[in-house]
Amino acid sequence: MSIEAFSDDKYMSMLALGSFPRNVADFKDSQVLLQQIMYVDYELQSLLYHDFGGLLLSKISPSTCDEKIFDKVSQLITFINTIGSSASFQGRRYEEELFYTVVSAHLYNLNSEPEKVHNILEQFRFDQTNRSVTIAQQEFIAYLTARYFVMSGISSHSSAKHWNQFLVQLQKYGSKNSTAANLWITKIFQNVLSHLSADGASPLTFRDLLSQEFSDNANAFVGVCNYAMRPESAKYIAKEFRPDYAEFLTELLRGKIKQHVDFPDASSDNGALEEFVESLYGTLNEISDDRKIMNKLLPPKLSKSFLLNSFEKSYQSRVVLSNYIQTLIDLKEYDEALAAFKTYCSYVQMEQGQLGGNVTNILEVIDVYSTCMSHFNPARSIASDIKATKMRFKYNSVETVVNVLEASKTKLLMYLDIFANVAGLTYDEGSSELSGNDLSFLYHRYNPTLFSGESSMLVKIISKAWYSIGEYTQYLATYACPNIERMSVNVNATRQYYKNALVVNPTGNVKYLTSYALALAHGNLLKSAARLCKFILKRYPDSFKIWNLLVLITSATEQQSALSDENPESDHISFLEHPENGNGNGKEQKHLSDSEKFAEDALNIAGIFIKKNNSTGASLDADIKHAILQLKMTQFAVLESKHGVEYVLEQIVEVFALFQELFSDVDIIGKDDKSAAKDDAADLENKRSGRWSHRPSVIDPVKDLKKAIKEKSSVADHLPKLSLSSFESGGRLKEKHAHKDVMTAQKNRNGASNDQKEGARILQRLYLWAASIYLKIESFDEAEQCIVEAETVAPPNVETFTFLGLLTSQSREFLSLQEFERSLESLDSSEQTFSKSTYCLTLLGMCKLLIKDNDKSNSFFVSKKDFHAGLMRLKNYLEAFSASYPYGYNCSELWYYLSIIYETFDDKQLCSEALWRCVELEKCRPVRSYQSCEDLN
Repeated sequence: MSIEAFSDDKYMSMLALGSFPRNVADFKDSQVLLQQIMYVDYELQSLLYHDFGGLLLSKISPSTCDEKIFDKVSQLITFINTIGSSASFQGRRYEEELFYTVVSAHLYNLNSEPEKVHNILEQFRFDQTNRSVTIAQQEFIAYLTARYFVMSGISSHSSAKHWNQFLVQLQKYGSKNSTAANLWITKIFQNVLSHLSADGASPLTFRDLLSQEFSDNANAFVGVCNYAMRPESAKYIAKEFRPDYAEFLTELLRGKIKQHVDFPDASSDNGALEEFVESLYGTLNEISDDRKIMNKLLPPKLSKSFLLNSFEKSYQSRVVLSNYIQTLIDLKEYDEALAAFKTYCSYVQMEQGQLGGNVTNILEVIDVYSTCMSHFNPARSIASDIKATKMRFKYNSVETVVNVLEASKTKLLMYLDIFANVAGLTYDEGSSELSGNDLSFLYHRYNPTLFSGESSMLVKIISKAWYSIGEYTQYLATYACPNIERMSVNVNATRQYYKNALVVNPTGNVKYLTSYALALAHGNLLKSAARLCKFILKRYPDSFKIWNLLVLITSATEQQSALSDENPESDHISFLEHPENGNGNGKEQKHLSDSEKFAEDALNIAGIFIKKNNSTGASLDADIKHAILQLKMTQFAVLESKHGVEYVLEQIVEVFALFQELFSDVDIIGKDDKSAAKDDAADLENKRSGRWSHRPSVIDPVKDLKKAIKEKSSVADHLPKLSLSSFESGGRLKEKHAHKDVMTAQKNRNGASNDQKEGARILQRLYLWAASIYLKIESFDEAEQCIVEAETVAPPNVETFTFLGLLTSQSREFLSLQEFERSLESLDSSEQTFSKSTYCLTLLGMCKLLIKDNDKSNSFFVSKKDFHAGLMRLKNYLEAFSASYPYGYNCSELWYYLSIIYETFDDKQLCSEALWRCVELEKCRPVRSYQSCEDLN
């Protein structure tokens, strides 16, 4: 093989990935044949991407197409014809001639000249004896071959013959590095299904596909069938196709398990087995991002049995091992998956050493690393989960998992750097202008020579890798930083990694966008966060977490403006149209702030969204239901900040009514309570207009409200209840009745489904939220009633313990201290150590209880020395928690209590720093914590 061919390998690798060199425009004047063709193909792909929406098989039409596009296509055709008649073309290599052929055919297809497409394709002869020397050449030729057969099919009257010929000979599909080949092969899958079903007019049964000639090729057949399982292919297949195919797939794998193959030695080729595994799982994984859908076709237990059997028939196969790891994760067998991942890493490192630092199929390596980084993240794998019935890691500690992830992060960053060089990707490096702009990915195209769409394998894998690293550094910043300095490093890294994910995939994943917007909000980068929220909502208007976040950010900016006496002009109208004055009922809105308007708009959209889903019979995910409820509570927080607590009290029942609408399968509200809720909702027009100069909190209630509230009928009487009999007239708990009710509720919980348990857990949080409102105004009887209801609908936990501590802190201090200590003991356990919000509330409750201990006759402390020792212990707790981002570091009350402790110990410098941090946070404090926008679990 010539030296020139070896130097072209880097270009072939890049083209097989669907990318072009960054200096491809300079190749116009090149004398190298491959570079000349590459330039024409780049211009062609650029034209399709920018002017035809990325549709690869577009055709220009004289009646609709711009004259400039006609001229551009004509110039490219002339240019490539010149290349074909040049002297350099006479000494062309096989892959160069194939490249020239498919690019020429593609140009003629765009120019609506099917006869010329057919003629130029007919002139090319495939060399069945061609043996490519390098992997780069093999991947490049596989990509061009698939592209060739797509063109030959659409230009011929016997298209089915061409596509059938390709599928009969197809060896594999799904290799991560063969991004471009996979794209064109899926075009063939789509065209075959469309042709056989008359574009959906005659939906296919499974037997229809099984009768095709290519069904003898298992690799091609499972590829076509799995493509038929995609949502966009639903029109091509009959309803009975899915169960018939699932049955066939089960029998196919069981048959392969029974086949006897001797265990190979190190020199043996795993080719046939790996090609089938890659084709099967590669197409299965692309059916949907939801693993549950794939697992219905191929049950994880069967998949595990098949892959274990494949280990016995292959030698150190990375392809088999990578799919085995994902299967173990699906089965929640995390300890075994971690061991398999370590083995996979050793295989990659061994190969890297043998190849002088190079890595084959590097996209697969990046995908496996990022999958494990994401799923093994302790915040996901070890943290207590509402849905989880058992811990995912049984035999590995948090420290062991973190050590593996830390080493994996270093390796993954290295592989991403290698891949960036191979594919020509760039990020913020070397540009202070881009790195200084948090939203530069919205306005600047970082990789103009990459034409892969947001659904392409390359974009998905690379963005997932950056996001998984960002999640890991977020975990470190929250749970594993010894000091604020180290925390700051991880916080900045998290934002950068999230941004890198969006540089590659700016719009394709709402989860990535949401996490980055939340990271910006936590960093008080409010303008950037608000702009990003509005951008997300234009693309994903039913993202209720983002609506919630936008309302909170807007409330924070309103707080800033109020403190600085600014009155910026509202930009609400420019963001969202208001056909009926914005409130959905045609009534005029007066004197509403932006935060109130956004909250109202969001809830109007939520109402339409719920109604639409109810009409179609579709079930909402618990996360969506939770987000809508959080949005409603945020609206109440906004109203409370504008009008006072009393204004909100009468409307608390609305949240429970909304809960019942969302969780209709959780039978909470009885008939009497439903009618009470309706009666109360009918009176919502009678709202009070009193304003309060101080916003009360759970920690710092307003006593003046208590008397006014007591004079009116308690809204708590209208809340849904499970255990009304558990209260005396004075609000004290009757132990006998309470025990009976709790035991009954426990029996109901044991027989409940996971969805019902989730609903009950969310309802418990709603009761605690209602209790927090009553605690603000020192309505202790009503608060106690809500807490008991919370402990009835779901098992008591650290949150209920903490609220009991807050409830009793005014009158039964020693009991309160016991509840707080019980919470801290639970929070220090491995299962609850991730409950940072509750940990924060518990610490603040203890601070209020101990720091303000002025009753000398009934003090917690026996002496001043004992008091100082207690303060020192509190100081250690608070300082350690201040390095938890954002729960501790962004908590103004924490810094306030720290300043009091520093003042007590006469540390003026630290006292000043703590106070300034407190003031800084209060200046831009939202009406609720941004944590209300986080996932349910």
